[in-house]
Amino acid sequence: MLLDEAVLHRHVGGPAVMKARLDKILSLMREERAAVQVIPYGIGAYGASDGNFSYLEFADTTLPGLVFVEGLVSHLYLERPEEFKRYREALDYLRDEALNPGDSAKG
Repeated sequence: MLLDEAVLHRHVGGPAVMKARLDKILSLMREERAAVQVIPYGIGAYGASDGNFSYLEFADTTLPGLVFVEGLVSHLYLERPEEFKRYREALDYLRDEALNPGDSAKG
């Protein structure tokens, strides 16, 4: 999971909620139920900073990959190979720029 650093600083629900949210993320990381990488402020603007998307690949190669793009008034499901490839490139870039999971947990 890739998280923009801003998400961790955005105040939602007060200090108790903020602490619970961070504790949950760290717990999932310790239990190895989630690999979390934080995209630090320092990288500046990046291509996927204007929206959320989920990139789904399946071990069963007979199933096509899927990108789910979450929008304010609508959502998109992208399956065409060129669209899937573009999101894969964005995801690879973000993983390269993000902190590794260990440094993300320390952050």
